[in-house]
Amino acid sequence: MRSSLAFLLFAVGGAAQPRVGAAQVPERYKDTAGTYLGQVIDTVRKEYPDAEMIGLSGRSDITGSALCDPKNPAADGWVYHFYSKRSDVAAMIAECQGYIVGPLKEYVQTAKDTPVITGRFTDNDEAMRDLADLGVSLEPSDHGSKGKRPFSFTLVNAEDDRYQENPLFWQITIGGDVYMMNAATHKVEKDVIVRYSRLPDGTPDKAPRVDPAKQANQGAIAAFKAPPRKKKPKGYTAFRDLEKARSYARRKLPGAVLMGIDGIADAWGQIECLGTGDGWAFYFYWPRTKAIETVFACNGEVGQGQSGYIPVSLKQHRQLPEGTPGIDSDVVVDGLLAERSALLNEGMGRYYTRRAPMRLFQFKSSPLTSPDLWKKTLLWEVSVGRSIYYIDAQTGKFVAEKK
Repeated sequence: MRSSLAFLLFAVGGAAQPRVGAAQVPERYKDTAGTYLGQVIDTVRKEYPDAEMIGLSGRSDITGSALCDPKNPAADGWVYHFYSKRSDVAAMIAECQGYIVGPLKEYVQTAKDTPVITGRFTDNDEAMRDLADLGVSLEPSDHGSKGKRPFSFTLVNAEDDRYQENPLFWQITIGGDVYMMNAATHKVEKDVIVRYSRLPDGTPDKAPRVDPAKQANQGAIAAFKAPPRKKKPKGYTAFRDLEKARSYARRKLPGAVLMGIDGIADAWGQIECLGTGDGWAFYFYWPRTKAIETVFACNGEVGQGQSGYIPVSLKQHRQLPEGTPGIDSDVVVDGLLAERSALLNEGMGRYYTRRAPMRLFQFKSSPLTSPDLWKKTLLWEVSVGRSIYYIDAQTGKFVAEKK
């Protein structure tokens, strides 16, 4: 019998116990989903002693290991989700080559009723070998996939009467193909029901089943979703003091033209603005000095100031449209999160805070490489981690992600 690498998670108190396997460690390094699972669990339970794992996901190369930068584990490393019933907190931990970031709070509405991942399950690299043993090609191009990390993995807990004894599944995505590999029996199954709908008391409602014909080979239903955000009653968005900034420039910088708007906003596209220089920055090109002048606005207070970094380039950008140049920053984040709801957590923004740099530019030529997007030049940029997200400043719709 072929030996395997497996893990045993205990519902209360216990950490993962690796079972010795025969898999050869790649020469590059080994960083599968289970390589540092014990350390991840120890880390989260230092802050939340009763935390239980409810989700696990990541991407890998052909070895099954995450190809990632230890300086930025959340970018391309393994991501583990936990829930602490005692604290009623959902937490995320990211890991890359043994470097661990977290736990970071997540703002999700279904964590408390997401089934706990417990029991024995194989590691993701063995799940890949199981696929190969079943005759599935591991050549990414055979699935219409390419890139350094063509294999995506999500560990899910099936609520399906057929798999009560072995409910854990690896959802393995290669290009356009999705395989549901039972993490205990080593078998690929079809029409797996991952979640039942929930009754008001949180118990599974087993009456309305998912239509297997519609769900066939399309992967798991998401384990948890970002909750709808309540709009802040009073938010300081980019355009709140736009006209005041323009009026100031007409008086103090006659002939200046607005080239860009910049700020570090929260998950509602708003800035708290605690003092001068902490609000939105408006960049004006002033022909008299042939330089970019910065005008800061903070809750109605407007004035010039020095900026440590000016992102506007006369070679790359041109004047923003007169009047209101497109849609405001709050609508921008709405459009971003409609496409990338997972960004709504404490991992949003620099230094793993819930703030992210936002910039509005009119590009001379589109920064986007796809030919059908070359006409998109009026864009908001939102930087989260190592990725830049582009949102159409005229429609508020998500356009592209650039790493």
